[in-house]
Amino acid sequence: MGVVTLLTVLSSYPKSGNTWLRAFIESLRRDGGAVDINANMARICPAADRHMFDCRLGIKSAQLSLGEVIAARPDVWRRVVEAASDPPWIKTHDALLPPCIGAPPMFPRDVIGAAIYIVRDPRDVAISFAHHFDIDVDSAIDCLADAGLFLDLPRDPPADQLPQFVSSWSDHVDSWLDARDVKLHVVRYEDMHARPEETFAGVAGFLGFSATSDVVQRAIAASRFDVLRGQEERDGFTESDLTTAKFFRQGRVGGWRNILSSAQAARIERRHTATMQRLGYAA
Repeated sequence: MGVVTLLTVLSSYPKSGNTWLRAFIESLRRDGGAVDINANMARICPAADRHMFDCRLGIKSAQLSLGEVIAARPDVWRRVVEAASDPPWIKTHDALLPPCIGAPPMFPRDVIGAAIYIVRDPRDVAISFAHHFDIDVDSAIDCLADAGLFLDLPRDPPADQLPQFVSSWSDHVDSWLDARDVKLHVVRYEDMHARPEETFAGVAGFLGFSATSDVVQRAIAASRFDVLRGQEERDGFTESDLTTAKFFRQGRVGGWRNILSSAQAARIERRHTATMQRLGYAA
């Protein structure tokens, strides 16, 4: 297997800025040009895309059990990289962990050429998670603490996305940060807001783009949160579940201070203390 075909992965826990970063990268490909969230984003394929899985495996995933899907996914990724003429790009919310005892991770590390990992303060993640999945904040906090958490479990009719094993927030983060055999670049959501030029230029450099400062600044402007939200309000967003609130809601930093109760914040901080401290998220 040639290195040139290995996956470039954009990974994050859900509601941590993955889609925002994808929009920046797509603008960067266009020298800072505009991005259509419903036409241009597909170049970075969702790792859990059911259609891609079915095409590569030659079997309808809806006919398989959850265990069979989990067992097949590593083979699917090997087929993807073996068939690729250009390095494939994917975005994922999967933890880099086996989803159950005896199972492999959702995709094997030996097919990953490089990965960007986006991380966000779990107190803000909990609020955004609650809005996106239409649950209360306490339930969202429970989800972030659940080491066995899956998204998009099998249902009838089947979802467009395959089940994604996200685990708890801490386990998800640690699984990627501790992957020493993966070429990794870590991006904090808060730095995307506070230091956009430095942060996004770092992403461009890591990915091998020879972009000028002017191109990076144009790509930042083209992928601003309010620009993406305006597109969704006008045209909708095909990746958004129509049963939920808007995908691009507020994108704020530190909003948890005005929304979480002291008890709710303390629950998150107790469960995720070590990983929060590791990333500079002080209690």
